Amino acid sequence: MEATGTIPIITVSADPVGTGFVASLSRPRANVTGLALMYAELSGKRLELLTQVLPRARRVACLLNPANPSAVVLRRETDAAARALGIELLIVEASTPGRLAQVMAAVAKMRPDALIVSGDPLFWGSHQALVGAVARQRLPAM
Repeated sequence: MEATGTIPIITVSADPVGTGFVASLSRPRANVTGLALMYAELSGKRLELLTQVLPRARRVACLLNPANPSAVVLRRETDAAARALGIELLIVEASTPGRLAQVMAAVAKMRPDALIVSGDPLFWGSHQALVGAVARQRLPAM
């Protein structure tokens, strides 16, 4: 955005306003457009649904990609929901596919009641490895 005011910039973001990509959804910037996934607002709902399915869940791990600017917004929303629901949130982070195996081993040692995987292209692309890891741990995941 600093380099050009004329070349169209297309963004895909969990919260383009919260991450600073655009000033507002109704009036982004002259050359910025894209898709606002808005899944940060769903963090609380995910946690709420998880506690309905697993009413005894009190410790939930949350996998975030710290390299994604949306992770700040996702963490804030998930933290707020966890506090409201009386859930201890255990944040785990991975920013490369190679780090996922180490992170999932760390999750196993934490012994959470469940795992929430944030919506991130890194995790979408690594879904088979993540599903395999949670299946081996017999860990409910969302």
